[in-house]
Amino acid sequence: MADPVLLPGFMLVDPNRIDRRTGAPGEVRLRVGAAPTPQDRLSTLRKTHPDAEPYGDDNFVFRGPAGRPTLYNPKGVDWGDLASLLPEYGEFAGGTIGGMAATVPGVLGAAPSLGTSLALVPAGVGLGAAAGRYGMEMFGNRFLGTDDTRNIGQQLADTAVTAGTNAIGARVGEMVGPVVRSAVGPVQSALMGQSGRQVADDFTSAGVRHTAGATSGNRGWQLVEKGLAATPGGARVMQDVAKMQWDDIARAAGNITADIGMATTPQKAGSVIRTGAKKAADRFKETQDFLYKVADYWSGDGKIAPTATQDLVDTMRSELARAPISRRGALQGPIDRAQGVLDDIDKARVNMETWRNIRADLGRDIDEPLPVRSSGSQNENLKRLYGSMTEDMRTAAAASGPEAKRAMDLADRYTRFNMTVNVPMLQKIADMGADEQAYQWAIGEARRGGSRLLQLRKNLTPDEWKVVSATVFDRLGQAAPGARGAAELGGPANDFSVSSFLTNWNKLSNEAKDALFAGSRLNDTREAIDQLVRVANRVKDVERVSNPASTARSMLTGGSIALAGERALSGDIGGAIGILASTTAVPYVTAKMMTNPAFVRWLAGAETFGKGASRDAMIGRLAAIAAVNPEIRDETLRLQQILSSSGAGEVRQ
Repeated sequence: MADPVLLPGFMLVDPNRIDRRTGAPGEVRLRVGAAPTPQDRLSTLRKTHPDAEPYGDDNFVFRGPAGRPTLYNPKGVDWGDLASLLPEYGEFAGGTIGGMAATVPGVLGAAPSLGTSLALVPAGVGLGAAAGRYGMEMFGNRFLGTDDTRNIGQQLADTAVTAGTNAIGARVGEMVGPVVRSAVGPVQSALMGQSGRQVADDFTSAGVRHTAGATSGNRGWQLVEKGLAATPGGARVMQDVAKMQWDDIARAAGNITADIGMATTPQKAGSVIRTGAKKAADRFKETQDFLYKVADYWSGDGKIAPTATQDLVDTMRSELARAPISRRGALQGPIDRAQGVLDDIDKARVNMETWRNIRADLGRDIDEPLPVRSSGSQNENLKRLYGSMTEDMRTAAAASGPEAKRAMDLADRYTRFNMTVNVPMLQKIADMGADEQAYQWAIGEARRGGSRLLQLRKNLTPDEWKVVSATVFDRLGQAAPGARGAAELGGPANDFSVSSFLTNWNKLSNEAKDALFAGSRLNDTREAIDQLVRVANRVKDVERVSNPASTARSMLTGGSIALAGERALSGDIGGAIGILASTTAVPYVTAKMMTNPAFVRWLAGAETFGKGASRDAMIGRLAAIAAVNPEIRDETLRLQQILSSSGAGEVRQ
C-alpha cells in the first residue's frame, strides 16, 4: 500500500484512494481548460472545488461529492478532454479560415510577386490561429468565469508566439518564441523554402508523389495539409496521397536495391563474404608466387651467398653457449634448422628459386607452429632465421642486376603489405564458425567508420560486393519484428518501414555509406539513395507536424455538419450549403491542387522564379497542366487567365 502524499495545500491524500475514473464535470473542464496558465487553471478550479491542489504534471486533485479525492483529468480520452479544448477549437477554426482565405490570393500572386505572396498562406494560418485562440480565451474570461491573470503585454506576447508556432511549425516556433516575445519582426524569409525546384526534381526522380507541404518543406503549408486531412472534403484526398507516398518510397527503395545487386539474407551474404575471403587469399598466394618467380627469372641460376644466415647461426651459438641449459629449448632447434640450410648450400648449388622455397617452408611452419611442435620462444628465433634468409635473398637479387632487385623489392613489398593488412582479416573471416557471423562482423563498425568495409570491399570481386551492399541496403528499411506484415500509417502492408529506413541510414557513418554504396562499381547509387533520403525526410516532416488538437478538429468538423443540418431543417438551404462547402467542397478543391504533381511542380517553379526567366512560358505551362489534369482543370485555367491579365514579359528582380 502506498504511503499518503501531502499535497502543497496540506491535503493528505492516499494515492490508492484517489478516484482516477470519474474526473471533473464537463462544465468545470470547459471553464478550467480555457484558462491560459497552470496557476489560472488551479484558481478557476477552486471556484467550484476550493480544496483543489496540484497533482503530478498539469493535473489536480479535489474532493468529490462523497469526500473521496478525485483526479481532475483521468488518464485516457473522454468527453471531458473535448470540453477542455476550447482554446484549441478557436485556434484550429481560426487557422483553417485564415489559411483558406490566404490560399487563393497567395497562389494567384505567386508569379507576379516572384513567389513572395505564397507567404500569405502560412501567415494567414498563424494569424487566424492566434486570433481564434485569443478570442476563445477572452470568451472564457468574460462569460465562463475563467481566471486570466496575464497583463496586456503577456497576452500579446503569447498571441504572437501562437501565430509564429502555427505559421512556421512547432519546432521553429519554439526557436523563435523568445525573439517574438521581445520584438515581433518580419519572418517572411523563413516561411517559404528556397529550393522548391530541386526538391520537386528529387520527388520526380525518385517516383514519389508530390504535395505542397512535402515539396516546399514549409511548416505553414504542412499545417494546411494537416488541417485539410481533418475535413470531410479533404480527408480522403490527403489520406490517399499519403498512402501513395509511402508506397512510392518503398518501391523506390526496392528499385535501388535491384540496381545494386541481388539482396539476400545475412546468412547467405555472410557465405558470399567467407567464400570471397578464401578466393582473395588464394589470389594473394597466386600473385605472390608469380612476383617471386619474376624475381627468380631475373636472378638467374646464380648461387646464393648465405652471409646473413651464417652470421645469425654464429650469433645464436654464442647466445646458447652463455646459457647452455636454460636456453637450449629456445635456441637449439632454430640453430639446427639454420645449419641444415647452410649444409645444403655446401652440398648443392642452391639458386634463388630453391632458396625462396626453403624460406617459404620456414614461413609456413612459423605461421602454424603446432604441426612442427615449436614453442613460442623457438618461433621467435625461427623468425630471426626467416629474416636473415630474406636479407641473403635480397643481396643475391641486387648482385644479379637492377631488374632482379626491382622484381624482388616489388614481391617483398606486396607480401609485406598483404601479410600485415589483408591476410589477418581474411584469416579472421575464414576462422568464423558461421556465415551470419561474417556478415555481422563486416558491418559491425559501420556506425563508427568505413575502414573495415572498405578493406573488405577491396578484397572481394565487384559481383561479390554488390551482394553485400544490396543486402545491407535492403535491410535498412526492414520493419521491426513486431510491425512486419502490418501497414505503416499511410503506408503499404509489407515489411518496409520508412521510419526504420531513415533511422538505420542515419546510424551509418558517412565513410561506411561511401564504402557500401559509392564508387565506380556502383555508378550513381549513392546519389540515388541520398535523393530518396531527402524525399523521405520531407514526407516524414509533414507527419511530424505537431497536431495537439486533432480531437478538437474532428469535433469542429462534426459541429459544422450538425450546424448545417440545423440550418437545413430551419429552411435555410443556402446557409446549409455554404457551411457544407466550407468543410467539403473548398477543402476538396484545395487538397486536389496541393497534391497534384504538375501543380506542385509549377508552384515550385514559381518559388524560384528568377531574373531573366520567361513569365509567359511559365503561365503557358499551366494550360498543359490543365489539359492532363481534369480534376483541377477549371481552377488551373482560371489561374492562368488571372496571371495573363497582369502582364507579360521578362521578370525583373
